[in-house]
Order: sequence, then structure tokens, then C-alpha cells
Amino acid sequence: MLRIRGLLLLAAMLCLSHTLRADNGISVFFNNQAVWQQVCVYSWTNTPFQLPHGQWPGRQLNHIALGYHNVAVSEATFNQSPGINLIL
Repeated sequence: MLRIRGLLLLAAMLCLSHTLRADNGISVFFNNQAVWQQVCVYSWTNTPFQLPHGQWPGRQLNHIALGYHNVAVSEATFNQSPGINLIL
């Protein structure tokens, strides 16, 4: 488990590169070193309970290049207390 700026990230073989703060939220970057066929993010908030990236297995991440993928988290979702939980 890894908590970054209010984010709880769980994953087998998680290779998180970094997060970038933008005006409208954050981008989470993931290095797919295991070369998974599809990289998805499943997320939820606790108060109120929401599924920002949809039902399991979640939304597919954007492929950038060379095994790197990213997903955006809105400012409103990111700032909810106690934060957003992500499984990559």
C-alpha cells in the first residue's frame, strides 16, 4: 500500500512513476513493467461513497508511450476527505 497526497494506491507489482498536480486535479502515471494487456484503474471515495472510474475493473488508463500509462483524478474528487482510493 502506498499513500500519496491523499491517494491510497494498491496493486500487485505497482510501479508508480509519479503524480502531477494540474489546475483541474492530478494525473497518476504508471509504468507497466509487467506488460499487462490492459491497465485499468478502479477507484472509490468513502465520504460520500462514489466510484469515479466506474464499476470493477474500472476505466482503462491512457497509454502514453514505452509502457507508461496515466489517469486523471479531478480536483473535487482528489480533495474529498479522507481522499480517493485507487487500485491499478
